[in-house]
Amino acid sequence: MPYKLPTVKAPRPQAPVNQRKNLNMDSKTFNQMKSAGVLTIDEVRQQYGLPPVTDGHKLFKN
Repeated sequence: MPYKLPTVKAPRPQAPVNQRKNLNMDSKTFNQMKSAGVLTIDEVRQQYGLPPVTDGHKLFKN
């Protein structure tokens, strides 16, 4: 019988940001982060319950 290599399972990657349910932060913190420009367009849209868009990975700027 030939030698069989053991199966190695890789860890599951985390879901992309646009598929996570919420960002788990209060509105004050969210607004501060949004005005500071550290959130992506998709993260801002997700907080308001909107679907992701093309180029949503770019930073949100006011």
